[in-house]
Amino acid sequence: RLIVAGAMPKQHDNPQAGFYGSTMIVDFNSREDLDEWLKQEPFLLEGVYASVEVKPFNKALPKG
Repeated sequence: RLIVAGAMPKQHDNPQAGFYGSTMIVDFNSREDLDEWLKQEPFLLEGVYASVEVKPFNKALPKG
């Protein structure tokens, strides 16, 4: 379900500069399945993420 995840640092080589946030690309059959998964997501449970925005994503490349 998790395809890719990572932080978005303000400065690539300097984590002390802070972060804009993180991005996760996940694949679920339904929004309900995603919501159930989010209930168990460790960073959410531990308060690492202040908020979560869910947006659609259409994969274009690579093909296959």
